[in-house]
Amino acid sequence: DNLLSCSKTRYAYAALTAKQADVIFAFAPSDEQVRDAQTHDVTFRLIPLGLDAFVFLLHTDNPVGSLTRKQIQDIYTRSATNWRQVGGRDANILPFQRPKNSGSQTIMEKLVMKGLPMTQPLREEYIPEMGGVIVQIAEYRNEAASIGYSFRRYAVSRKMEDLKFAAVDGVPPTVENIASGAYPFVAPFYAVVRNEPPSPELQALLDWFTGPEGRALIAKAGYVPMK
Repeated sequence: DNLLSCSKTRYAYAALTAKQADVIFAFAPSDEQVRDAQTHDVTFRLIPLGLDAFVFLLHTDNPVGSLTRKQIQDIYTRSATNWRQVGGRDANILPFQRPKNSGSQTIMEKLVMKGLPMTQPLREEYIPEMGGVIVQIAEYRNEAASIGYSFRRYAVSRKMEDLKFAAVDGVPPTVENIASGAYPFVAPFYAVVRNEPPSPELQALLDWFTGPEGRALIAKAGYVPMK
């Protein structure tokens, strides 16, 4: 039997709810995922492991280097539709979005939009895969017009030379700014289990990840370990 599998966030939470997985490593669940679990008499326990920055990706040809939270909200509610409105060139903004209940979409809705409804994306603005956001911004036919979001660790791992991270309110998403809390969009990720007594084997795994060896692995992977 396979002891470990890799899946998208929404499938991982579904597996945990269906008791097909004992633990998942993910960002916080969406409200819909919590409600779905409750209909199956399941609640989640979230054990914080580390931090990652939620970042906004721009093409290097885009002269905009920093956006405010309000400008990002305006872009994704379509209050701002031209880069000229946020300090850039005269070009229509192409804002990519991810699927509902994906890890990045949940963080976008909760942490960035703060309940403001995002405008329904056009077909070309909807990106099912996390890697697709990165590729589209780097290679889209009008790259400098596009913007998307991801997690810093994932984006760094893709090593796309034509991408840059936007600073938010003038603060870039560096490891130091993540650790200090200076960067405004920082999300914890968790070991998520069902809220029930763990087996001895599961408890040993959780203890390892929250201990010195686990913290060292989290840091080596490019995340900021929890203090």
